[in-house]
Amino acid sequence: MKVIYESKDDSVKKLAEGIAEAMQGIDCIDLQNGAYVESIADGELVFLGSGGSFMGCGKSTKEFIKKLAASGKKVRIVLFGSSFIKNSAVNAMRKTAEKQGLKPMGDSYNCKGRFLFLNAGHPNSKDINSAKNLAIRLTKN
Repeated sequence: MKVIYESKDDSVKKLAEGIAEAMQGIDCIDLQNGAYVESIADGELVFLGSGGSFMGCGKSTKEFIKKLAASGKKVRIVLFGSSFIKNSAVNAMRKTAEKQGLKPMGDSYNCKGRFLFLNAGHPNSKDINSAKNLAIRLTKN
């Protein structure tokens, strides 16, 4: 199990670290530092996070999804993100993944994201706890 994320302003990083903490220290990998598809096992559960904008999810996230799809590995993907426009991060990742032939799990988490001065303070502790609770619920099944 891994948490892989791209975070431009630390918003998604906070969610990723919360999920990793809830899962008792699983690998938490920043795509900016390199997340290698080779390190993902067939059948592994991957929490994939990105911020969202008017342009979709992050560039590194899109590249990672393409490489993962090209690898042919069958992984379970849970999407999470932070975006100013409701669910835009998760929706953009889902669209990118499905276009590549991947099928992310239906359960996902997207919280308010900061844009300029709007939504300052997000993700807050409630947002982080919601992401943690999703991870805990999905790994108990």
